[in-house]
Amino acid sequence: MTTIKRIHPVTGELFLPYRYQDGKFRVADPRHGAVKHHVEYQIAVETEEELEAYARRRVHVRMQGVRGKKVNLISPQKIIFKAA
Repeated sequence: MTTIKRIHPVTGELFLPYRYQDGKFRVADPRHGAVKHHVEYQIAVETEEELEAYARRRVHVRMQGVRGKKVNLISPQKIIFKAA
């Protein structure tokens, strides 16, 4: 199993995948351009393994800051994959 995270380059805040109230994660395909963040263009993902597979295919991931609790769409280039 792999842990997915992002560390903000300026603040150092840790971001982790955000799980919505329905228990699912969300990813967005960058091919949708400026509207990729709209809910109708996002894909619901059940497991962390599936989430990792999408991120490795260059799909953006909804992540939440641990301190500030802000939820952002994070590009895969900024995601760190680390074996647990």
